Amino acid sequence: MAIKKHGSGYRIDFRDQHGKRSRRIYPTKKAATIALANITGRVSTGEYISPKKIPTFEAAGALWLAGKGNRRPGTLANWRAHLEQHLYPAIGHLRLDRITVERVERLRNELQRPTEPGSARPLGAGTTKNVIPTLGAVMRAA
Repeated sequence: MAIKKHGSGYRIDFRDQHGKRSRRIYPTKKAATIALANITGRVSTGEYISPKKIPTFEAAGALWLAGKGNRRPGTLANWRAHLEQHLYPAIGHLRLDRITVERVERLRNELQRPTEPGSARPLGAGTTKNVIPTLGAVMRAA
């Protein structure tokens, strides 16, 4: 594991717990040092996951919903609607590690924001209160 000057930034070079080599570039040496210490700790405990292996929200949501087959059909239909109509279009393409509290708050505001004429109506506060916990359940299960 090393830190080396790379162009205008600093590159960290490390191997994960499976021996796969990874490199990342940071703008400052301090940022690279902090990142390397964080990654080293996660590698030593076996908690490190390569960013390429972190699933998207849509993949995690499909897996979560598939595991809920023992629920009532109406409940499953509501969860599927939350995912397919509201969550997948907005954040389905994002990796799970890229979904932050700020992004969830922005999503909540977007769901309640009036849209341009002719498009779908904004969601009411009650519906939004039902959609956001579905997002939280998928994140906890992942």
